[in-house]
This record gives sequence, structure tokens and C-alpha cells, in this order.
Amino acid sequence: MELLNKIEKYIKTEHPEIYIMESNISESNKSVELYIDTDPGITINECVELSKEILENYPEVGEYQLIVSSPGLTRPLTHEFQFKRSVGRKVEIYDKTSGKKIIGELKEVNYPTIKIETLKLRGKAYVKDKELE
Repeated sequence: MELLNKIEKYIKTEHPEIYIMESNISESNKSVELYIDTDPGITINECVELSKEILENYPEVGEYQLIVSSPGLTRPLTHEFQFKRSVGRKVEIYDKTSGKKIIGELKEVNYPTIKIETLKLRGKAYVKDKELE
């Protein structure tokens, strides 16, 4: 865990534009996983460059399988910038109050409230405002 903390501190210091969305270290699998993003989105080349930097600055990481990746399409949106970047895209949210899944197009973000136009159900479409928790 100490190694992971060093890597996270390095990224926050040297690359303040990068958000660490998720990070894990597994001693049993000998792997270090970093899921990162930026406001405009992270590229594969940026992930590769960061991997090289980490290996240069922390040679002990060479004992692990290092995975530096974007969060991908299947990971949940967790930060305001991700919601704003997703306006106009199809999203799925889970309403904690009703327990129902809502699928639709993200129309507007006024964080922490989002507006979703749901897919047509029986020929009708409606817009739902949802407060995020």
C-alpha cells in the first residue's frame, strides 16, 4: 500500500490535471492498477507515457504488472467533469430511492442535479431531474 501511496502522490504532484479515478495494488496477483482521467479525456498515449514515468521513478513497480488505463465506458461516472463530458450520450443510472434503472440521454448537468430524457416507453418520452448522492 505504501508503494501505491507514493505513486498517487507523484501523479498528484507532477500531473495535477490527472484525476485518479481508482487505484489498486494486489500482492497476490503482483499487480498495480491505476484508472485515470482528465477533463477532456485521457488518451492511450498519455497512459503509456505515465506508465513509463512511474517505472522510471519507482523501479520497484517493475516487480508488478502495471496497468494504467482510462476508466472505460462501463465504469460509473463519479466526478462532475465526467457528467458534463457525457451530455448528449446514453447513460444508465440507478435511482436509489425507487431501486429502478433509468436509461436515457443525459441532457443537462447542473451538478449535483442531472436531467435525463428517457428512452421512449409505449410511445412517450419524458424528462426526469435526478439529484445525485
